[in-house]
Amino acid sequence: MSYAVLRLFLLFATVAVALAALVLAAEDSARIFVYADWDSPQKLYVPVYFDGVLIAEIKRGRFFAINVSPGRHILIAGEGVPEPVNAKQGKEFFVRLEQDVELSASGKTAMLALSVKTTAQGKTEIGHLVYLDSGKIYSKLVSRGDPSLLEQPTLQKRE
Repeated sequence: MSYAVLRLFLLFATVAVALAALVLAAEDSARIFVYADWDSPQKLYVPVYFDGVLIAEIKRGRFFAINVSPGRHILIAGEGVPEPVNAKQGKEFFVRLEQDVELSASGKTAMLALSVKTTAQGKTEIGHLVYLDSGKIYSKLVSRGDPSLLEQPTLQKRE
């Protein structure tokens, strides 16, 4: 009987240590939300690269979250223009997929581009989008589900 209690205690201790490690890792990291609004001209899936590695494919009306270490990172959509993001510990960043049109003597050239948005604008814009299907996620850095649904709301105290 005491052996079973000891095994149960060790199981709970292991789970507690794992959860504590996840919480500490989350506090030490930053989160980058990448999204394509519903009115985005891009209809098909676009590969998104983070520091040169394919992490996901996104299309209009979708978004996903990348958990990153603090520091400077490069995001690229398809063969578009690289967008640097200087991630800071414990902060959230919002990056929108856009299409830049360049006019020249030979005509119009459209290129995919990512653009960093303010936190207020990003939170507003992803509020009506759908989280990316897990089949289009290729990296462990990308959350498998909407992280805002995983966070429990906390009550604020009046002063």
